[in-house]
Amino acid sequence: MTNFCDYVKQNSRNSFADLPLNEVDIACLNELAYLPLGDWLGQEQLALDKVALGQFRDYEKTLQVDLDFLITKERWNLFQAVLDSKRFEQLHLSYYTNEVSSEFERQFAAMMLEIPEIGHRQLIFRGTDDSLIGWKEDFQMTYMREIPAQRLAVAYLKHYLETTEGQLIISGHSKGGNLALYAASQQSSGQQERIQKIYLFDAPGLHQTVLSSPGYLAVRGKVVAIRPQESIVGIMLSSDIQVHIIESLKFGMEQHLMANWQVNSTGTFVKAKESTALSQALEKTFKVWTEELSSQELKIFFDTFFNLFLDNGIDSLNDFLKWDTGIAQKLGDVFKDLRTLDEAKRQLMWKSLSLLVKTFNQTSFDHQKAKFDKGEFEFSKWLKPKPEVYIKIKPKDSEDKE
Repeated sequence: MTNFCDYVKQNSRNSFADLPLNEVDIACLNELAYLPLGDWLGQEQLALDKVALGQFRDYEKTLQVDLDFLITKERWNLFQAVLDSKRFEQLHLSYYTNEVSSEFERQFAAMMLEIPEIGHRQLIFRGTDDSLIGWKEDFQMTYMREIPAQRLAVAYLKHYLETTEGQLIISGHSKGGNLALYAASQQSSGQQERIQKIYLFDAPGLHQTVLSSPGYLAVRGKVVAIRPQESIVGIMLSSDIQVHIIESLKFGMEQHLMANWQVNSTGTFVKAKESTALSQALEKTFKVWTEELSSQELKIFFDTFFNLFLDNGIDSLNDFLKWDTGIAQKLGDVFKDLRTLDEAKRQLMWKSLSLLVKTFNQTSFDHQKAKFDKGEFEFSKWLKPKPEVYIKIKPKDSEDKE
C-alpha cells in the first residue's frame, strides 16, 4: 500500500516534465501546511520574502521537534522526504500566518507554497490544530453563518489577490477546506477568475445560506472534493458538490488523517466504490440532529461542553497525550463542574446527547433495512464478530439514583 511519503520517495528523481503535477502532489503540499514552518524560521521573515524550503535542510537536522497532535510522525517523515526530493527542490514558502486567539475564539493559519519552475502557486488553509479553541470554533459552524476564522480567511485571500498577479490553486484539509471554499466564494468576480481550482480534502460543508449565494455559485465548478470512505468530518454541514471517494489504510476517525489515504505511484488516489455504512449513517445523523436543535441550543451545548475543559486549564489536545497527575486532576475538576451545572444546562446537555444517540441508532437501522430490502445486505459480514453498532446510554433516572 502506498501513502504520501512512499509516493514522494518513489518519485524523488522525477521532474515535473517526467511526471506532471497531479492531485497527490497537491495533497502532499497541503499536508506540509500543518507544520509550523513559519514559526520555526520566524514569521516576520516570511512576511517580507519567499523562503526556499531547501533552507530547512540543514536547519531540520538540529531542530528539536516533539511529535504531537499537529506535528505527527507521518507529517515529519513527509517533510523530510520532500526536502530530500529533487522533484520539490524549487519549493518556496511565503505569506505564512498563524494565529490562535482565546479572546476572539479563533484559530487560523495559512501559507503559500510555490514551485516557480512550473508556475504552480498553492494557497493552503490549515485545518484545526491542537487548540481546544480551534475545535470550539469548528462547532460554531453548526449555528453561525460565518465564524471568526472564515472572516480572517476572506481578508487573507483578498490581501493575497490584491498584492500579487497570476493564477493560483487554493486547498485545505478539514476546516482548512471549509475556509478555502468560503474565502473564495466571498471574493469579487474579477479575482475569482484567477482561481484555477479549489481542492477540499475531507472538508465539512458550508452554512446552507452560502450555497445559494452568487459568489459561491461562481466558484462551485472549480471545486475538487476528496474524502475517504469512512469520512466523519467531511460529511458535516451542507454541500452540493460531487465528492470523489477514496480508500484509506485505517478505519473510523483515523481515516480523516491524510497520511492514511491510499495513492498510486503515478499520482492518483485509489478510488473507492462508495462511503461506508457508518459514514452514511453519521451524515444523516448530524443533519437531523442540527436541524432538530435550535441555533441557541447548539450554542449553549457546545459552549458548555468546551468551557468545561477550558475553564479547568485544558486548552490543547496535546494535554491528553502527556498523561500525568496534572491532567488527571484537571479532568477530575471537569467532572465536578459537570455535576454542578445549573439545571437548565444539564437538561439541555441531556436532551442533546439523547437526541444524538437516538438519531444515530435510527439512521443505522434504516440504512441496514434499506440494504436488506434491496437485496444488498451481506449476511457474511453481519455474522462476523465486530463491535456493537448501536450506542447505549444509561437512563437518567438510574444515574440519579446512584
